[in-house]
Amino acid sequence: MSRRDARTTLANTAPFVAAVAKNHEGHPIALRMGVVEGLRKTELAAWAAKLIHPDSIVVSDSLHLLSRYPGASSTRPW
Repeated sequence: MSRRDARTTLANTAPFVAAVAKNHEGHPIALRMGVVEGLRKTELAAWAAKLIHPDSIVVSDSLHLLSRYPGASSTRPW
């Protein structure tokens, strides 16, 4: 990949967050994706406050900022 291709690829990207709702058996039943201005605490808190129910269990692979969503329980899958 040339340097020009790399710049074009980076210019055409946007940070986003995805949330998956699962049933009691752990099967996915809904997906919500959203573009955010950046992966910053304030951006993620606003996104979560608008779209995540306060009683939700939040599981994050490595995005510790989302796991701190106030009102949601936080668990790690490993």
